[in-house]
Amino acid sequence: MENLFSVIVLVAAGVLLFVSYYAGRNAYRRYQERQLRFKIMRKLYEDERTYIHHYLRMLLKKLKSGDLGWVQVASRLYPQDKIEIVFNHVAGHIQMQNRNIPLNKGEIEALKNMGLINYIHRDEINLLSMPANAKIVTDALYYCLEEICGHQKAKNIKINS
Repeated sequence: MENLFSVIVLVAAGVLLFVSYYAGRNAYRRYQERQLRFKIMRKLYEDERTYIHHYLRMLLKKLKSGDLGWVQVASRLYPQDKIEIVFNHVAGHIQMQNRNIPLNKGEIEALKNMGLINYIHRDEINLLSMPANAKIVTDALYYCLEEICGHQKAKNIKINS
């Protein structure tokens, strides 16, 4: 009887060890897949942001020269939040216009740290004036879409000109 009890304990310990090993291995693999998915999404986001930066650089040159009158930017996930980019030839600045609630002091300060020159809120339209620099415009554009409009990550950006 003592041997039977010992065999039952050893078999139960073996099964428990076997189950815990495969459960741990499965949990570790799910963790690795999640980390890989996170890295891929971050890389896609950074690549799209770089592409938008270079495309806006080209479009800003056309805006300065007068070949284009305006550029409209929107996320395909949220097409109702549109941002229009216009070049003011009198002041020599880029102006971003969007329909949204007025910005609070913290958002204005964050945009000023990015390079904002002037902010006006008139008739439900936010007017942001900034220098004609593609890096500043891209950063302000993503800040407006992600922080002000409330998108999680601005993805699938559509640019009309």
